[in-house]
Amino acid sequence: MDKDNKEPQEQPPQEINQKAEEYKDMLQRLQADFENYKKRVEKEIKDAKDASKIEVLRKFLPVLDSFEQAMKTLTKQPTIESLQKENESLRKGFELVYKQIKTAFDSEGVRAITDKHFDPYKHEVLIQEESDSQQGTILQEYQKGYKRGDAIVRHSKVKISSGKVKQDANPAKDNLPNA
Repeated sequence: MDKDNKEPQEQPPQEINQKAEEYKDMLQRLQADFENYKKRVEKEIKDAKDASKIEVLRKFLPVLDSFEQAMKTLTKQPTIESLQKENESLRKGFELVYKQIKTAFDSEGVRAITDKHFDPYKHEVLIQEESDSQQGTILQEYQKGYKRGDAIVRHSKVKISSGKVKQDANPAKDNLPNA
Protein backbone atom coordinates (compact mmCIF):
# COMPACT_ATOMS: atom_id res chain seq x y z
CA MET A 1 0.00 0.00 0.00
CA ASP A 2 1.12 3.51 -0.78
CA LYS A 3 1.69 5.90 2.14
CA ASP A 4 0.05 8.81 0.32
CA ASN A 5 -3.24 7.04 -0.05
CA LYS A 6 -4.02 6.78 3.63
CA GLU A 7 -7.59 7.45 4.46
CA PRO A 8 -8.29 9.72 7.43
CA GLN A 9 -9.20 7.89 10.54
CA GLU A 10 -12.61 8.63 11.88
CA GLN A 11 -12.84 9.83 15.47
CA PRO A 12 -15.26 8.06 17.69
CA PRO A 13 -18.57 9.91 18.17
CA GLN A 14 -17.83 10.35 21.85
CA GLU A 15 -14.66 12.39 21.09
CA ILE A 16 -16.52 14.48 18.52
CA ASN A 17 -19.29 15.27 21.02
CA GLN A 18 -16.70 16.14 23.68
CA LYS A 19 -14.88 18.54 21.27
CA ALA A 20 -18.20 20.10 20.26
CA GLU A 21 -19.08 20.66 23.93
CA GLU A 22 -15.64 22.24 24.55
CA TYR A 23 -16.09 24.61 21.60
CA LYS A 24 -19.64 25.44 22.66
CA ASP A 25 -18.47 26.14 26.22
CA MET A 26 -15.60 28.31 24.93
CA LEU A 27 -17.98 30.24 22.68
CA GLN A 28 -20.44 30.84 25.53
CA ARG A 29 -17.63 32.13 27.78
CA LEU A 30 -16.40 34.46 25.03
CA GLN A 31 -19.93 35.70 24.49
CA ALA A 32 -20.38 36.37 28.22
CA ASP A 33 -16.98 38.11 28.40
CA PHE A 34 -17.94 40.33 25.47
CA GLU A 35 -21.30 41.23 27.03
CA ASN A 36 -19.54 42.09 30.31
CA TYR A 37 -17.03 44.20 28.37
CA LYS A 38 -19.83 46.11 26.61
CA LYS A 39 -21.59 46.76 29.92
CA ARG A 40 -18.35 47.91 31.55
CA VAL A 41 -17.55 50.31 28.68
CA GLU A 42 -21.10 51.73 28.72
CA LYS A 43 -20.83 52.30 32.48
CA GLU A 44 -17.41 53.96 32.10
CA ILE A 45 -18.78 56.28 29.40
CA LYS A 46 -21.80 57.17 31.56
CA ASP A 47 -19.55 57.77 34.58
CA ALA A 48 -17.24 60.02 32.51
CA LYS A 49 -20.22 62.03 31.23
CA ASP A 50 -21.60 62.37 34.75
CA ALA A 51 -18.21 63.46 36.09
CA SER A 52 -17.85 66.13 33.41
CA LYS A 53 -21.39 67.42 34.08
CA ILE A 54 -20.66 67.59 37.81
CA GLU A 55 -17.43 69.50 37.13
CA VAL A 56 -19.30 72.08 35.05
CA LEU A 57 -22.07 72.34 37.64
CA ARG A 58 -19.49 72.95 40.37
CA LYS A 59 -18.27 75.97 38.44
CA PHE A 60 -21.78 77.46 38.58
CA LEU A 61 -22.29 76.93 42.31
CA PRO A 62 -20.61 80.26 43.22
CA VAL A 63 -23.04 81.97 40.82
CA LEU A 64 -25.99 80.30 42.55
CA ASP A 65 -24.55 81.33 45.93
CA SER A 66 -24.29 84.95 44.74
CA PHE A 67 -27.91 84.97 43.58
CA GLU A 68 -29.06 83.55 46.92
CA GLN A 69 -27.05 86.19 48.78
CA ALA A 70 -28.54 88.93 46.59
CA MET A 71 -32.05 87.65 47.25
CA LYS A 72 -31.45 87.87 51.01
CA THR A 73 -30.51 91.55 50.76
CA LEU A 74 -33.83 92.59 49.19
CA THR A 75 -36.08 94.32 51.71
CA LYS A 76 -39.71 93.39 52.15
CA GLN A 77 -40.91 96.95 52.97
CA PRO A 78 -38.87 99.18 50.62
CA THR A 79 -38.33 102.88 51.18
CA ILE A 80 -36.77 105.30 48.71
CA GLU A 81 -33.50 105.19 50.64
CA SER A 82 -33.52 101.39 50.85
CA LEU A 83 -34.39 101.12 47.14
CA GLN A 84 -31.41 103.31 46.25
CA LYS A 85 -29.11 101.12 48.35
CA GLU A 86 -30.68 97.95 46.91
CA ASN A 87 -30.25 99.29 43.39
CA GLU A 88 -26.54 99.84 43.97
CA SER A 89 -26.18 96.47 45.71
CA LEU A 90 -28.05 94.71 42.92
CA ARG A 91 -25.90 96.39 40.26
CA LYS A 92 -22.73 95.24 42.03
CA GLY A 93 -24.27 91.80 42.55
CA PHE A 94 -25.12 91.44 38.88
CA GLU A 95 -21.60 92.51 37.93
CA LEU A 96 -20.19 89.87 40.28
CA VAL A 97 -22.49 87.16 38.93
CA TYR A 98 -21.60 88.13 35.35
CA LYS A 99 -17.89 87.85 36.15
CA GLN A 100 -18.41 84.47 37.80
CA ILE A 101 -20.33 83.12 34.83
CA LYS A 102 -17.73 84.53 32.42
CA THR A 103 -14.95 82.88 34.46
CA ALA A 104 -16.78 79.53 34.38
CA PHE A 105 -17.18 79.76 30.60
CA ASP A 106 -13.57 80.89 30.12
CA SER A 107 -12.31 77.96 32.18
CA GLU A 108 -14.23 75.61 29.85
CA GLY A 109 -12.72 77.26 26.76
CA VAL A 110 -16.01 78.87 25.71
CA ARG A 111 -15.47 82.07 23.75
CA ALA A 112 -17.83 84.58 22.13
CA ILE A 113 -18.05 84.56 18.34
CA THR A 114 -16.64 87.92 17.30
CA ASP A 115 -16.52 87.69 13.49
CA LYS A 116 -17.62 90.87 11.68
CA HIS A 117 -18.43 89.05 8.41
CA PHE A 118 -21.23 86.50 8.03
CA ASP A 119 -20.22 82.84 8.29
CA PRO A 120 -23.11 80.37 7.90
CA TYR A 121 -21.40 77.95 10.28
CA LYS A 122 -21.29 80.54 13.08
CA HIS A 123 -24.19 82.90 12.44
CA GLU A 124 -27.96 82.69 12.04
CA VAL A 125 -29.29 85.52 9.89
CA LEU A 126 -32.52 87.01 11.20
CA ILE A 127 -32.62 90.04 8.89
CA GLN A 128 -30.89 91.15 5.69
CA GLU A 129 -30.97 94.78 4.72
CA GLU A 130 -29.43 96.95 2.06
CA SER A 131 -26.68 99.22 3.32
CA ASP A 132 -23.50 100.94 2.27
CA SER A 133 -21.55 98.05 3.83
CA GLN A 134 -20.18 95.15 1.84
CA GLN A 135 -22.51 92.20 1.34
CA GLY A 136 -22.32 89.78 4.29
CA THR A 137 -21.10 92.39 6.78
CA ILE A 138 -22.73 91.97 10.17
CA LEU A 139 -24.66 95.15 10.92
CA GLN A 140 -26.14 94.16 14.27
CA GLU A 141 -25.89 91.25 16.68
CA TYR A 142 -29.18 90.38 18.39
CA GLN A 143 -27.84 87.50 20.47
CA LYS A 144 -24.22 86.56 21.12
CA GLY A 145 -22.98 83.27 19.81
CA TYR A 146 -20.41 81.09 21.55
CA LYS A 147 -17.91 78.45 20.51
CA ARG A 148 -15.61 76.01 22.24
CA GLY A 149 -12.64 75.36 20.01
CA ASP A 150 -14.18 74.67 16.60
CA ALA A 151 -17.52 73.49 18.04
CA ILE A 152 -20.39 75.98 18.02
CA VAL A 153 -22.18 76.13 21.37
CA ARG A 154 -24.75 78.64 20.08
CA HIS A 155 -24.92 80.51 16.77
CA SER A 156 -24.90 84.32 16.79
CA LYS A 157 -28.24 85.80 15.74
CA VAL A 158 -27.43 88.69 13.41
CA LYS A 159 -28.60 91.26 10.88
CA ILE A 160 -26.37 91.39 7.80
CA SER A 161 -25.90 93.68 4.84
CA SER A 162 -27.22 92.50 1.49
CA GLY A 163 -24.91 94.99 -0.19
CA LYS A 164 -25.06 98.53 -1.46
CA VAL A 165 -28.39 100.17 -2.18
CA LYS A 166 -28.93 99.96 -5.93
CA GLN A 167 -29.48 103.34 -7.54
CA ASP A 168 -31.85 103.60 -10.51
CA ALA A 169 -29.83 104.05 -13.71
CA ASN A 170 -32.12 106.85 -14.96
CA PRO A 171 -33.31 109.00 -12.03
CA ALA A 172 -34.84 111.62 -14.41
CA LYS A 173 -37.37 108.98 -15.51
CA ASP A 174 -39.33 109.52 -12.28
CA ASN A 175 -39.56 113.28 -12.94
CA LEU A 176 -41.29 112.98 -16.32
CA PRO A 177 -44.75 114.57 -16.44
CA ASN A 178 -47.64 112.19 -16.98
CA ALA A 179 -48.94 112.48 -20.55
